[in-house]
Amino acid sequence: MLARMSVKIHRDRQAEGAAPLGSALRREFVLAIALGTAAIFLATGSQLVEIVAHPLALIGVFIWLFAVILWSAVSAARHADCLAIKWGEPYGTLILTLSAITIEVVVVSTAMLQHYNLQGVNSYINVIMTLAVLGLVLPNFTTTTSGPTFSIEQEIFLTVVSVLLYTIFLLMQTVRHRRYFIDSNHAVGAPSSAHHSLRVRSAGFHTAMLLLYLITVILLAERFAIPLDNSIERFGLPQEFGGAMIAALVLAPEGIAAVEASLKNELQHSINILLGSVLATIGLTIPAVLTIGFVTKRSVALGVQGGNLPLLLLTLAVSVVTFTSRRTNFLQGCVHLLLFAVFVLLIFAP
Repeated sequence: MLARMSVKIHRDRQAEGAAPLGSALRREFVLAIALGTAAIFLATGSQLVEIVAHPLALIGVFIWLFAVILWSAVSAARHADCLAIKWGEPYGTLILTLSAITIEVVVVSTAMLQHYNLQGVNSYINVIMTLAVLGLVLPNFTTTTSGPTFSIEQEIFLTVVSVLLYTIFLLMQTVRHRRYFIDSNHAVGAPSSAHHSLRVRSAGFHTAMLLLYLITVILLAERFAIPLDNSIERFGLPQEFGGAMIAALVLAPEGIAAVEASLKNELQHSINILLGSVLATIGLTIPAVLTIGFVTKRSVALGVQGGNLPLLLLTLAVSVVTFTSRRTNFLQGCVHLLLFAVFVLLIFAP
């Protein structure tokens, strides 16, 4: 049965790969929309993004940019997923994660009941907890500088150890202990059923499309930051709302991919995406932001304050309980949703 299924999948991929290049490009019409949007905003300068006197126009520009960037980011994730089929796990998940982190770093800087592999989850949680406490909790308790900040020496140390620890994790994930991050029911390098609905072409085609979509997102990210800030000021929204919108934008591709994998009973793939995203955010985004702050001579506030500090610690504790229990259930999912609801509440009612 499995052999017949593999042959069918292989034939389907050959048929899809043999489809004319023109038809494949026509399916990428969102790229034309995104490039056209980027051209319009680059040509008009600040005229469209600085419409503060007209609230409806400001909202329209905000929604326009948000939708195009999100659509482009999801399309980039789709091509990263196709590369995952070509190269197998965990490399495919790593491509998706690093693509999303590329988007995240750009946007942040411009805005300044399934079985899964328990060993892989423990590796994620171990590194995530360490870097989260060092980068988001420790700055509240250091005395070299005032406020939730680090001194230059402390920032350099955190940047180096974060990148070093993430590099060691990648070596373990892709070389030494690759089996920790693959479903125990699948062989190493075997294709995941979560990808079977994708139309796969050559690796070169998907790589080119992925890069084009990422470039488009980068071009639009700078323009998006301006109406976002203007909207916050014009409608009296909390500053944390801007951070939440950026998080929703940059994490949407991975979130959608993780949910789709879960619905297809590919929990290992879903966990790799979600925890890989968290780890890359902490291990790569924080060093990138610190580097940008150092180069631009700007102070970067790292420490999580107010009600978000105990919420972060509670989220880490709940994650440990959830992922080390090996089997998930409905109640555990509800607890995580409750924590997210509290996070949203604290944005508007700190």
